[in-house]
Amino acid sequence: MTGRGLSPRLVADVAREIDARRGARVRTAHQDGKLAFRLDLRGEEREDLVVALGHPFPRIHLAEPRPAPKTPSALAGTLRRLLKGTRIVAAHEVAGERALQVTLRRGDEDTHLWVELLGGQANLYVVGADGVVLLTPRVYVAKRRGASK
Repeated sequence: MTGRGLSPRLVADVAREIDARRGARVRTAHQDGKLAFRLDLRGEEREDLVVALGHPFPRIHLAEPRPAPKTPSALAGTLRRLLKGTRIVAAHEVAGERALQVTLRRGDEDTHLWVELLGGQANLYVVGADGVVLLTPRVYVAKRRGASK
């Protein structure tokens, strides 16, 4: 670990763990805090894919499933709409970066989950097959990077 989150080597390790879940289906999505999200995965086992963007230790990892919050947020609702029923087809780290991409597929359409684990600049992007950012919880970070208008 570094002072600003997972090291590139640890991100690569997590990407391999997620990639080993190829075929797992996203059942639903939850938001546990302002910058904390979980995807409920159903594969050989039920697991949560946790994305926590909070400073000082942004992270992504697999975890035991937790109960859903009583009331879903608007952001979680949009995440559910975009990802529910997709299946993991690949996951890989972005070479030399503290970032990874998870490719999800529903039918013949791919959606990409990009996660940047850069300390206070950590962000999550749901990107459509056409390369357009469909959702990001930290719009101001995305705008600074030129990833969103």
